[in-house]
Amino acid sequence: MLDEDSLFLKLKNKSNEVFSDEECEWITYYESLKSRRDKEHDSNKDPLVGALIRDKNGHILEISHRASGQEGDHAEYVLIKNKLSGVDLSECHLFTTLEPCVDDCRSHEGKSCSSIICKTEIKDVHIGILDPNPTVRERGLSLLFRNGIKVYPYSGEIVELIYNSCDTFKNPTSEEVELIRRFKKDVLPFFDVSAVETYLKDFCVANNETYDYEKNLNSFILDLIRRQFVSFDARHIEVNDSIKILFYKNEFLPHLLCRQIKIIDSRNPEVDRSVTTIDYPLPTLYHYIENNYSFGKVDKVAFREIIANLIIHRSYDINDSLGYITFDEVEAHFKNDASKKLNHAHLKDLSEYKAESKPGDGVIAQFFNLANYCERSKKGQKTFYELKDRITISISDNNFIDVCYKYY
Repeated sequence: MLDEDSLFLKLKNKSNEVFSDEECEWITYYESLKSRRDKEHDSNKDPLVGALIRDKNGHILEISHRASGQEGDHAEYVLIKNKLSGVDLSECHLFTTLEPCVDDCRSHEGKSCSSIICKTEIKDVHIGILDPNPTVRERGLSLLFRNGIKVYPYSGEIVELIYNSCDTFKNPTSEEVELIRRFKKDVLPFFDVSAVETYLKDFCVANNETYDYEKNLNSFILDLIRRQFVSFDARHIEVNDSIKILFYKNEFLPHLLCRQIKIIDSRNPEVDRSVTTIDYPLPTLYHYIENNYSFGKVDKVAFREIIANLIIHRSYDINDSLGYITFDEVEAHFKNDASKKLNHAHLKDLSEYKAESKPGDGVIAQFFNLANYCERSKKGQKTFYELKDRITISISDNNFIDVCYKYY
């Protein structure tokens, strides 16, 4: 998290200072908190929005928030039509906490923020979160794409802060209430209850929330719906495969080789420790290992980061190979097949704790981040580096990435 006071101190000389993407994201978030509620609307239905425009040299031209002009004015409209009217923005970058509106929803005098942005021929748009309103969601994004404007998402903890700052996103609409009811009736029976409960408890701990199963479950389902990980029509409900991998019972996953991780304990080899979907769904894997093994001075953050990497940096198609966790008296090895993406440059970066790679499953990574199962924004490699006397990364003969953790 970037400090608000230091950012706004820097903004006092914004025409001369250079601002990074991360700084711009945090500035728009803090600016969004200044948004006034429209008097003519229900205060729970008007999202907080902050926006800014940065020029090609990295200088911020202007900042705005919802209703920073007249009541009802959207942040992007204020920037383009009021503060920067007549300015050539073709080489500039727009940052906004919320997906820009479209012509028939939340528009200003019939002109949506998306259409106004497109007319400026702005270079690219950085968006904090997509609009949760199903009549708007991804339509603004689609319009920008069709007009040749590049779009980049915000990343890390700021996304959840933006989401949680908007009251409208916390309260389901009447349509969403019905979808939650349908989900509980027709989908929830497929879920492993222990996996869901474990995840919700960990999520509450990570986000300093009080655990209340029914309340947290409703929020969890609503999040699945709004992120479009669950889709509905009149007769059917379709669930994203990654959500199935995380939470479904084994008997409902005949074509998904989900928890493909085998645990081998050389100290007790006669006991089969293979992780199966019935016994140890992914959200409970940490707790299983923590409860069954004692490693002495184990750094919990690093330990979780290693397991998270083992899980999220693998694919789950039907032909994928096993991952392995092996324990002996002095160390543990966590191995993943890297034959599909391994090259010498990547190996060098891994061994020097500098590797940057997209997760094999972005949805699983997203849910792991929310429950603090792993670090965000490349901090995992930093965690490994700080414990380099105990953590080493290498490649085994059969092209498996091998993360070795020494207990002491």
